[in-house]
Amino acid sequence: PTRRSSDLMSYMFIDCRSLESINLSNVNATSLYEMRGMFLRCFELTDINFDNSTFNIKQSHDENQMSSVFEGCNNLKTIDFSKCKFSFESNTSLSNFFANSSLKKVVFGDNFDTSQVTKMYYMFYYCNSLESIDLTINTSKVTNMSYMFQFCSSLKSVTFGDKFSTSSADLDGMFQGTALSIIDLRGLTGTVGSSMFRDCNSLTTIYCNKSWNNKYASNVFSGCYALKGVISFDYDKTDVTYANPDTGYFTYLFDISDDMIQDIPDVVYNTNAQEPALTVTHADMPALFADYFSNKGLAVGTHYTAEYKENV
Repeated sequence: PTRRSSDLMSYMFIDCRSLESINLSNVNATSLYEMRGMFLRCFELTDINFDNSTFNIKQSHDENQMSSVFEGCNNLKTIDFSKCKFSFESNTSLSNFFANSSLKKVVFGDNFDTSQVTKMYYMFYYCNSLESIDLTINTSKVTNMSYMFQFCSSLKSVTFGDKFSTSSADLDGMFQGTALSIIDLRGLTGTVGSSMFRDCNSLTTIYCNKSWNNKYASNVFSGCYALKGVISFDYDKTDVTYANPDTGYFTYLFDISDDMIQDIPDVVYNTNAQEPALTVTHADMPALFADYFSNKGLAVGTHYTAEYKENV
């Protein structure tokens, strides 16, 4: 059935501990003000169907109107928003949105519109069954992502979409206690937060770009025993001082396409006019990366890693 709502859905199913399945397909809630804690502590809930539904969350005096919606859903393995529409008006917080749940998979899709959301702290806190996440969401106005994935102890992969931004966000403890081995922050900018990578004891590499800023932050790399950049992990070197690719643990990663390497033969080999330039094959590429970077004037002593991707 189609439902129109101009009221609240906060705590609607809270502590319904025997609820196993709920069908919210074809719901039309275009003037909704709150869904806070809607499924809070629904311990036996295994299935929610949002297909063909529309939820438009109106601006409220309380920014926590969408907090803890799925918190404590200990048997909920998958949430798929790809076949419905969610939108949020200004100053909305998704704090603790999925916290303490058993989710293994979250699909946001193109119509989960977070462009007006301002806070996502503790959003996936203690989701210790979550193994990977594709963050296709828009975070351009988010100012707080602190502890977003804290203690997601099974999390091994995070992919950031084109609209995911960290430029204005508090990032304290964002990845603390995850199982990530590689974190790719290329394309993102921001300020390194305290405990941002703390206790990521499987983390070996953090890729970044040149535009990250630093402030005073403590315990940034504490417990990252496998991490290596220019230096290997040192118990006495865990603060923000080492959040860089020149003297610390960050690593620049450059994607080099076919178009970008067209000038390498001239730069590397054609120094003697009496000898023709050699033809570069794909097999030659790894050996030429260092020379390529040097001739491009990149800083000496910086830890670079290059990844060659053939154009399709």
